[in-house]
Amino acid sequence: MSRIFIPVVLVLALAIAPISFSEASGRLIPRAKAALEEPVADFAIIIFKYDARVNVWQRAEGSDTYDVVATGSIYRSFPTGPKTAVGDERIPEGVYHADIDAEGNITLRFEMFPDMHEHYRITGASLDRNVIALRGEAFDIVRAAAREMFAAGARRIPLVILPGTLEREVVEKLGRARRVREGQTLADVERSVRRWKPVEDYIIATGRIPLLRFDGADIEILDQSSVRNADGRRSSLADDVQR
Repeated sequence: MSRIFIPVVLVLALAIAPISFSEASGRLIPRAKAALEEPVADFAIIIFKYDARVNVWQRAEGSDTYDVVATGSIYRSFPTGPKTAVGDERIPEGVYHADIDAEGNITLRFEMFPDMHEHYRITGASLDRNVIALRGEAFDIVRAAAREMFAAGARRIPLVILPGTLEREVVEKLGRARRVREGQTLADVERSVRRWKPVEDYIIATGRIPLLRFDGADIEILDQSSVRNADGRRSSLADDVQR
């Protein structure tokens, strides 16, 4: 997909404004929606692994829901499957905060055990390990969102990584694979897709990033009305919930 945001195709059933990307200022410029006419430095990145898709969300000041303002594609990552061990090169699934800097670099510090972690970077085309590589202008848009948030005082950006839809290419690749690591077979991938499907459905239906609780193999979406920040404002953002 070479042109990814004019017009923006909405994957949530919400009314979304087209956007433009100004190379001169490096800013996302929402248009045609009054609540977002002035850029607001409150973004989130949603990755759908097996759909090879990335969405950029933006939230208006005072709102607890996000709108999709850009969508693009990512390079498929193989080996694939749920992350089960440090160093297995799989992309983890979950709701996170990723670190950002003034240049718009985005780095996820993924901790599986205390004092044992890996770093994942969002990049353009790359052959490096532990990267989520975005195609074309998607990378520029994501970096612009991160720069805006950093300029506004934020040091982390919400990053949601979901399995998404298991497409035929992935199924066929896993079906042909040999010496697949335990926990990363086609059956394991399908189980992971089903496990995360309620979270994906919640995000699509509400435009919110849920707070999650894990109970063994089950994922519980907590009541958003009971989640508040320290200053009393309602929050729908999970704080470093990693799985």
